[in-house]
Amino acid sequence: MNAWLKRKLTGLTISQEYVCIGSEKLISPLNIFLTTKKFSNGYHLANHIFLGYKPLIIAVIFPLATENDFDDDEVCFSFSEAEAQFSTLVTWKGFPTDRNSLARLRMKKVNSREFTANQLVFYQGSFGQHRFISSFNQIVNSFLLNRIKKPIGNISLNGNLYDQVRIAYSIARKISLITVMENEFINIFPTDLHGAIANDFYMISLRIEGQACQQVEATKKIVISEIDSSQFMVAYKLGKNHMKKMTNKETFDLSNTRSDFFQFPLPTGVSLYRELELIDSWDLGIHRLFTFKVINARKTNNINPLTHVHQYYAQWRQNNKLDTRYLFR
Repeated sequence: MNAWLKRKLTGLTISQEYVCIGSEKLISPLNIFLTTKKFSNGYHLANHIFLGYKPLIIAVIFPLATENDFDDDEVCFSFSEAEAQFSTLVTWKGFPTDRNSLARLRMKKVNSREFTANQLVFYQGSFGQHRFISSFNQIVNSFLLNRIKKPIGNISLNGNLYDQVRIAYSIARKISLITVMENEFINIFPTDLHGAIANDFYMISLRIEGQACQQVEATKKIVISEIDSSQFMVAYKLGKNHMKKMTNKETFDLSNTRSDFFQFPLPTGVSLYRELELIDSWDLGIHRLFTFKVINARKTNNINPLTHVHQYYAQWRQNNKLDTRYLFR
């Protein structure tokens, strides 16, 4: 298939499935608005944590005073360009939404937990629809994807679940590095399924069957580090360590600095790190969701943190001439 025909059929000129960027360089990012069948004003989800992709899991941080306003079993997340001009004059799947929204997710409430002055509500995706690329291109890409043989160990995202995940990754997700350590043996691996709950708590999601998950359960202490966007190649290469045992620290590219409390060695290019102590965990789908107490947080440098987005949204930005400096591997 020649390049011109491939572009016409797939709608894609960006070849990588996930594209790295520096979050501070992303102009005009999308915003998420929550509506219910009873609440049509559109609640701006400034604070949410993406925690899973099989199933899709997004946790929303509500102030305790407002959480009861959205106490419906099902809600709609609308992804919109405009932060202050969300107008719910149309409906989608029975939910009020803005006609100009680029994507929407139907989400079902599956759990909730209280943290000091905040309520963390966990939603699981049930359906998603987007227009980052045309419907025709989406059908062609789905057909081509089904013909590709998946590598052993690859998590298969089929049908509408993959559309839900593509939509979730239209928000730039921060890629941070987790360090676990025991008796001078360490492991370092990346994650983009994580986020802070105010200043005192933190959540991270890992695949249940991975070595990384077992190491976190065993050691109960981790350091999670935000890294500079220049470290994108290193971060992706460390992805294989989710399935590897701890090893000598000489294996890794480390700075000369150790964390304040745990004395864990820090990776190169760290801008901010948090020392976390495990409180509890619970399972949903292929994921184990860990809750941590923040023991210490320290900012070390003013740098541009590494994030990434899905190629469909990156393509939409390119088609609409939104200047973005992508980092291709």
